[in-house]
Amino acid sequence: MERYVDGDPSAFGQLHERLRPRLRGLLLKMVRDEAAVDDLVQLTLLKAHLARDRFALQGGDPDGAVVAWYLAIARNVAMDWLREHY
Repeated sequence: MERYVDGDPSAFGQLHERLRPRLRGLLLKMVRDEAAVDDLVQLTLLKAHLARDRFALQGGDPDGAVVAWYLAIARNVAMDWLREHY
């Protein structure tokens, strides 16, 4: 995440490719709308990208913290989508 926040272009692609399957799985489980999931994954990645400078590791496993941060953003994106559609 440090490389990504510092602007390393290769870190951006690597991070997102590693996270995309987990984000997709969570979002599909939550919204149960295959057509919406890819858009929600993109929205999650965009929101995380725009907020990347606010990510702060507070001890523990750095990889786990990054994954948890992205999954929390995905959960919020899914909740917003559900509120809008139901």
